Amino acid sequence: MGNADCLSRLPVEDKSSKANHGEVLMIEMASSQIVNAKDIAAATAKDPLLMKVTSWALRGWPPSMSRDDEAYAYHVRRNEITTLKGCLLWGNRTIVPSTCRKPILEALHSGHPGIVKMKALARGYFWWPKMDTEVENIVKTCAPCQQTRHEKAQAQPHIWETSKNPWSRLHVDFAGPFHGKIFFLTVDSYSKWLEVHIVKSTSSQCAIKSLRSLFATHGLPDVIVSDNGTAFTSSEFDEFMTNNLIRHVRCAPFHPSSNGQAERMVQTTKDFLKKLPPNSDFELNLVRFVFNQHITPHATTGRSPAELFFNRQLKTYFDKVHPHELSNVKDNPVVKQTFCDADLVWIRNYSTGPKWLKGRIYSRTGPVSYKVRLEDGRVIKRHLDQIRSRAVTEDLEMDSEEVDIGDRNNPDSTSGSTSVDESETNAADLGSTPPASKSPSPTAPASTLPPQTLAPNSPSGSVDRSTPIRQQTPRRSNRPRKVPEFYSSAGR
Repeated sequence: MGNADCLSRLPVEDKSSKANHGEVLMIEMASSQIVNAKDIAAATAKDPLLMKVTSWALRGWPPSMSRDDEAYAYHVRRNEITTLKGCLLWGNRTIVPSTCRKPILEALHSGHPGIVKMKALARGYFWWPKMDTEVENIVKTCAPCQQTRHEKAQAQPHIWETSKNPWSRLHVDFAGPFHGKIFFLTVDSYSKWLEVHIVKSTSSQCAIKSLRSLFATHGLPDVIVSDNGTAFTSSEFDEFMTNNLIRHVRCAPFHPSSNGQAERMVQTTKDFLKKLPPNSDFELNLVRFVFNQHITPHATTGRSPAELFFNRQLKTYFDKVHPHELSNVKDNPVVKQTFCDADLVWIRNYSTGPKWLKGRIYSRTGPVSYKVRLEDGRVIKRHLDQIRSRAVTEDLEMDSEEVDIGDRNNPDSTSGSTSVDESETNAADLGSTPPASKSPSPTAPASTLPPQTLAPNSPSGSVDRSTPIRQQTPRRSNRPRKVPEFYSSAGR
């Protein structure tokens, strides 16, 4: 067994310099000189302002002091300021002289903790006037802190100006693809009226096509608000806005909440589409969703979009349930008579000749139908829409067309009779009694019955409907007819 090497039992002494324990303790706190209580006491004895504060703390404070005085911050804390071993204390916090503040701030900021943590750490040990402001300034001027800091807390949402009229400011945005479809949404800021169009892509052409359809229905708006998507930043969309005199407002990039109304409607639409069962009619359900949005009161306005947009409610199924929807109109409303018997009229001609023919109302056969006697003696039937009134003239052309009352009352007269145009008259009018007509003869009675043919064995006054009605031919002469004399005044 061999002997052990003596050198393995005698290790070489480490001649490297030993580290200073003070530097080791503060290496993470400061990169420059270290300040201790002895340095602060010496700096306090040399500071003119702190010398006066030390004297006041030992001998008494002035009763009052101006706000502009540099010692005013110490005066308001006079009941809490004490001295200990040459250092001034505010409570248990050391009052740091101006010459020692810079290294202390560097030590507080050595780990770049930020403004809030630096203030919290400093308030546990030190105090001097405007200490919080100096802590904020050292962080704000630190380049690494500003380059790597997080985004600040979200600001209060911007409240858009309230629109005064419907369709004045519109918010637009694309949604999707969802279930393989892309949607173009338009929201009216005044009424919250929503329009949803299914488009092929998120291009400017699709956006312009949808907006043109809306403008044709509701008119041009004043302002359109959108995000910074390529469809809204293209020159084609800008030209469309300029040609229609519409102001286009774009939101801040990467800040969707600025266009919150459109984003909220996108979320509402997606939430509805997610609830649809599979294999359902997609477009039908989308139309129903938009209709329900139009009739439902909005949480912000308290009124439905349709009521604010059109100033009326849209009629829905729920309105049909109320009894006030029952109609009060009668089944057969009475139509007022527009023409009286013997009125001068023009009637529409559907055969050869002039378009309108002269005539006179002969009788009324129904609510909107009349019989009219023409100049040639024919009696035809026309609807109210085919008759118009004729102005009265001085000529007596129609007098020659009058039926002689005496001949019409004579049932034996059969010569020159003319039958009513059977193509213009129906069998239901045979039992109607036409009104009386005027006669130029002074001896004509006030009213007469229409010419009828009685059956041989029928009672007096009864009409035989099996025989055609005969009509007396009007006289062709305007000469007054001589009244027959059956007796003389002399009694012969």
